[in-house]
Amino acid sequence: YEGTILDKAINQQQPLFISDVMELENSEEKKLFCQNDIHSCLVIPLKLEGKCTGFLLIYNIPENQWERFIDIIETMGDHLSQATEKDRMIESVIKRDRELESLQLIGSALSSSTFNIDRMLTYTMDMIQGVMSVEAGYILLLEEKKLKFSAAFNLDMEKLRKINLRRGEGISAYVSNCGMTVMVNNAQKHPHFSN
Repeated sequence: YEGTILDKAINQQQPLFISDVMELENSEEKKLFCQNDIHSCLVIPLKLEGKCTGFLLIYNIPENQWERFIDIIETMGDHLSQATEKDRMIESVIKRDRELESLQLIGSALSSSTFNIDRMLTYTMDMIQGVMSVEAGYILLLEEKKLKFSAAFNLDMEKLRKINLRRGEGISAYVSNCGMTVMVNNAQKHPHFSN
């Protein structure tokens, strides 16, 4: 939406009225606004705590009337923003509940098992893959001052078994040394990344 009327509405933090959508030049704007029987559009940024969370688009309001309805429309926008945020929070809580439930299942399985380590690690990876929306994962265990790959999903375990990380090498070793969880959105840009 960069450079479009939506971007302008975000920057100005207020509704924008487009009196003739056919005058829009940006190809993305044309896809959104230039449809059958659409002549004008009121673009209302949906805001929550000062940040734009989306847009309410109302088509074909006569230009001489939209300002008359703006208070009502902005109130509707505020309610939509709050409802959307509430929905996101509920989804987040449900996801966290599922994750916690899986962790409890893993813990129960670990505590009640005969403790076949390979079976438990595989079970743990299956549970993680089933609950979390992730592409791949692996478990490293510390053995003889090196981190060794012990279980994985959606990765080639045969290749991983040939790799051992020395103490302090890579993000995983950093996590092992500091004892804290690290969330990395781009692993290659992390200062402790190792090829």
